[in-house]
Amino acid sequence: MSSTSEYAALMLFDPLGSDGDMTGSTFVENLAGATSTSNMQIIDAFLKQKASFIVKTSAEWAADTTVLRANDFGGASDTGEVRRGDGVHTWEELSTFDPGNVSGKIDKVPSATSGNLASLTTDGNVADSGKKAADFAVENHTHGSITNDGKIGTVADQVVVTGTDGMLSTKSAADMRTLLDVPQSATKQDKITISGIVKGDGSGALSAAQTGVDYAAPAISTTATLTVAGWSDKSQTVTVTGVTTTNNILVMPQNTSSEDYYTAVVEAIAQATDSLTFVCETVPTVALIVDIIILG
Repeated sequence: MSSTSEYAALMLFDPLGSDGDMTGSTFVENLAGATSTSNMQIIDAFLKQKASFIVKTSAEWAADTTVLRANDFGGASDTGEVRRGDGVHTWEELSTFDPGNVSGKIDKVPSATSGNLASLTTDGNVADSGKKAADFAVENHTHGSITNDGKIGTVADQVVVTGTDGMLSTKSAADMRTLLDVPQSATKQDKITISGIVKGDGSGALSAAQTGVDYAAPAISTTATLTVAGWSDKSQTVTVTGVTTTNNILVMPQNTSSEDYYTAVVEAIAQATDSLTFVCETVPTVALIVDIIILG
């Protein structure tokens, strides 16, 4: 048999035929390195595809730049290697054909560089990507100042901030007060225990405000009754809670007592703690009710 002959598939692979001392089945087994079942798969492919099988030596294939047609097969008579054409690549550029598993198995990638990663082309073929594992990020690496285990710094209860270049770092509470221009305080209160109105000293400390010193007390409205029996030598002192010796007060009769109040020429002339003293020119003959407003 000539090593460069092209045979029709059915004639070459007829399992009942012969070629000298070699049966058709044995020839395929030697050529493809396959089992009898694999031979039948190749035969079936030839019958369905009307494909051709071209046999040459490895050296002849190495020098041949002919592109094998899609589904044509080329075999090396001296090595038994079989390759299936795709209509694009030469025999040298094709991968070894494995008839025992023709879907998804790749024996080698043509023109590949040792150590490079493989990639898929748009037509589903595998090619040399031109990249090695070292060209990509390693499994463990840092992001800025965050370690590969997700940590930043070694101190607890720190605040994470970004620098002008986006680098992350940690700062203490004192550092953050300075960064945010918050006044520093040597001591602090866990809670405010002062009752009433609170005043500050300008340095962050708090204390209770004093009525009449830090603020005017709110006005208090009350009433007092000047009884007929309460007058003594045209004077009468009544209890008025909230009155002091220094606060300002307003006194005026209620409407029902105003005529008698002014007729008797009554007026308040003195104040003491919780009391007011009234005098009159003529002792009133009826009880007088007066409104009192303590201004503070």
